[in-house]
Amino acid sequence: MKLRVCDGERERSGPASLDLLEAAFAYHSMSNGHEIALADGQRWIAAVAVIERPGRQVEFLLSGETGDRVPLSGRTSLGEALQRFRDFLAVESCR
Repeated sequence: MKLRVCDGERERSGPASLDLLEAAFAYHSMSNGHEIALADGQRWIAAVAVIERPGRQVEFLLSGETGDRVPLSGRTSLGEALQRFRDFLAVESCR
């Protein structure tokens, strides 16, 4: 599984791990447009940070094709986005 992180200045990608995933979601490193994606074959999940005003809590536009019946799409909190990514990584690690 690959983890890709684009912070607007640079893009990093490589093998995914829980530690790298959690570091990617660290709030202190977030800015508007910060993108995090996990991919494994045809299955993927991606989140783009949305910060409407400085000092406001970050939210994410979440999308993906996780193998469920309905593609993943919507706006969510940082905590919920991180949990969905953890779940995706856990399912893929069990395969």
